[in-house]
Amino acid sequence: MRVQFCVAVLLGTCTAPTSSVPLDQDFELRPGQTVKIAGTGQSITFEAVAEDSRCPASVQCVWAGNARVSLRVGEGGRDSVLTLNTGVEPRRVSIGKISLELKAVTPGPSAGTATPASTYRVTLHATGA
Repeated sequence: MRVQFCVAVLLGTCTAPTSSVPLDQDFELRPGQTVKIAGTGQSITFEAVAEDSRCPASVQCVWAGNARVSLRVGEGGRDSVLTLNTGVEPRRVSIGKISLELKAVTPGPSAGTATPASTYRVTLHATGA
């Protein structure tokens, strides 16, 4: 019984194979997920939400806040780590053959409740640089 449970846990944490997304189209990633940008030789991995100070929908705030995400961009065996933001610059960066823009971070925060890291999703948009 214990072995079957461990196998189920391990299988549940496996990441899906790397998929490919075309340029000029929004795409969504979950933490640890990697996609290849078609025709560029580059891949994007959503590492984590490094900061989330966005204002919860049910709260009146002086500042809307910011979500800062960490992304890994790979090309030809080399990786670069970069950060993009929702509320401050940089929101977009050019790296290699693409320009990458952070469109959204979901879910939005809830007052008094921490967002589990595994539930975050980022929406990105890649264009040719």
